[in-house]
Amino acid sequence: LRNDYFPLPLALLMQNSSYKHANRTAIHHKHSFHSRHGTVVGWFVSAADAVGQRQHQACAARCDCCDCSDWGDERGREPRADAAGQRGGHVLRQPGHQRDAHRRCAGPRAGHALRAGAAGCWLPTTIPFCPDHQPPQENTATGAADGYYRVTGKPACTLLHNGPGLANGLSNLVRCPHWPLANAQQHNARRGNSGIVNVVGDQATYHRPFDPPLTAPTEEWARGVSALVRRPTRPEDVGADAAVAVQVARTPPGQIATLILPSDTAWGQGGVVAAPLPTPARILPAPATVRDVARVLRSKKNVLLLLGGHALREGAQREAHRIAVATGARLMGTTFNGCIQRGQGRLPLAHVPFGVDSALQTLSWVEHLVLVGAPPPVGFFGFPGKPSTLWPPHAQVHILAREEHDSEGALRALADELGAAKISVPSVGSRPELPGKDAELTPQTVGRLLAATMPEHAVVVDEAVTFGRTLFHDTHTAPPHDWIQVTGGAIGFGPPAAVGAAVGAPGRRVLALQGDGSAMYTPQALWTQARERLPVTTLLLSNRRYEILVGELSKVCNGAGNPGACGSSMRLLELNDPALGWVKLANGMGVEAAQAHTLGQLADLLRHSYSRNDAPFLIELLL
Repeated sequence: LRNDYFPLPLALLMQNSSYKHANRTAIHHKHSFHSRHGTVVGWFVSAADAVGQRQHQACAARCDCCDCSDWGDERGREPRADAAGQRGGHVLRQPGHQRDAHRRCAGPRAGHALRAGAAGCWLPTTIPFCPDHQPPQENTATGAADGYYRVTGKPACTLLHNGPGLANGLSNLVRCPHWPLANAQQHNARRGNSGIVNVVGDQATYHRPFDPPLTAPTEEWARGVSALVRRPTRPEDVGADAAVAVQVARTPPGQIATLILPSDTAWGQGGVVAAPLPTPARILPAPATVRDVARVLRSKKNVLLLLGGHALREGAQREAHRIAVATGARLMGTTFNGCIQRGQGRLPLAHVPFGVDSALQTLSWVEHLVLVGAPPPVGFFGFPGKPSTLWPPHAQVHILAREEHDSEGALRALADELGAAKISVPSVGSRPELPGKDAELTPQTVGRLLAATMPEHAVVVDEAVTFGRTLFHDTHTAPPHDWIQVTGGAIGFGPPAAVGAAVGAPGRRVLALQGDGSAMYTPQALWTQARERLPVTTLLLSNRRYEILVGELSKVCNGAGNPGACGSSMRLLELNDPALGWVKLANGMGVEAAQAHTLGQLADLLRHSYSRNDAPFLIELLL
């Protein structure tokens, strides 16, 4: 099944897989975990038909090719106990002979049986299957796969435990905001055009007709989120279906494919390695489209180029700047984006405001709206008496490039059609000084503090929600960095996405800007950060309420002419009775944490966290 165009060789699942055990499903991996285009991104592993309760044995008992039990890491630490209390190898980056031994263990003779009854495993880039790396819930794995794609542009893979496991992870995949499974993490990936391959276990083909407890309408659930769903029924078919799934995930602008594997296709004989399938390239818009948009720009009638997707990468920004200087058009980004490259050397792009009234005012001057890799701007919710679309009724909408197009190439073609000069991006200004330690704690002062202290080439995962809405604007002058946003509004995205971003961007610090209410959806990701020793700084903005819902509920009640109707409901949105103790929660999951009450304390804790290259750190900022 191995597909060398994909960084996660799915084909490792089935090649000569004959391992069987009475109480657990097993997968025998015959090939090395490395392909020509990268190493394994990540797996969320569960037994496809696990009914036994026996715990997994230690690593040395699982690997037939090497002794894993004495593996430490490059810092000389002892191997840590696994979930069953047994000592097993936990190695992120191994020096010398340890790295070679680990590579052997992941090689052609490595065998691996999955933990029975477990939620799953997240196996980052440098970790083959020998050690368990297990997030305690599917939300972490699916969100991490999304975060990985955001920073690398390479698909990641989730391996989920039957239909209920897929259900736990759907919110970050599903396209439709009204999907009923709310506490999961795959809606945002679909909205952010992330490429993901879901491998979902299922009952054995002969056992499913008996309707055992974990039987679910897995295909129906998967179709609502996936561009492709395949359910092979023979081991001989798995390779070809997996190759197609990989191809779909890599098809621009990034898609989700789901492969449902009955457990007897995993343990049965006859698996065949499939040949790699070609990946469709991004295409340029038609020359006539470029000429039509150029005519609009030459008229210079209040034209806005709205950038989204790949148009927000550094190269595309340079081409868009050429156009803006030559024509007087303005540039903006969409409200929510998969990844924006920003900071020093990049454009200080504003984005369409979140609030309907602010967005309508911001875009009121627009007569021609040109979309470049961006959808038309619409309100996040509908409200009484307010429009759904955010551009003026008289404005004309033009499409230069859709999400699947080559946005940078389209902008370059447009700039050349206009005869725009090749110029450098202007400076965004100097990096700000640290605010005074006794300065008032406001979104603006926190933003300046972040810009003043942010490490170069950091990855910012933004789920700061209400308090953090101005942080984007106040960090334009920070060093170069990537900024990842919640694209679908399904909260709980931040902690798992930080896991995937840290795995996908080794050597770069991840700064997770996190609201306290949304963090309660996926706090288990902190445990994964600690287990994998990921360099993640979580700045938890603790106002101890679901402030975003307070605001939205007030808009509905006020718009309906009955503001008093909301009063009795507000207590349901409070998180202060009892108050959440995030320092204790983080410590309980192995993450060092501290509280900050002032800007001075926050600055000291940020600097301390950035110095910890091999460990996560959480700062609870009390607001």
